[in-house]
Amino acid sequence: MNRKPATLSVLFARIPIARVAFLKFILEGYDGLAGLTTIDRKNGLVAMSCFPDCREELVALLDSLNVSTVNKPTNHLN
Repeated sequence: MNRKPATLSVLFARIPIARVAFLKFILEGYDGLAGLTTIDRKNGLVAMSCFPDCREELVALLDSLNVSTVNKPTNHLN
């Protein structure tokens, strides 16, 4: 059986360093919604990975937390 590999949607955000752990904790509470990776701790740049079907829910959650997404930061990623 040929299966396509899972495709993830990635959203980036810049948040205050003090809120990174809080956001990770909130995302963990939404079991399986998204994973959070810190890209640049010094500048509060994080990436959130989710399945495309969950993207709308993740965006709504981020909006409710006043977290704004940013474009892919080319100077930090390949």
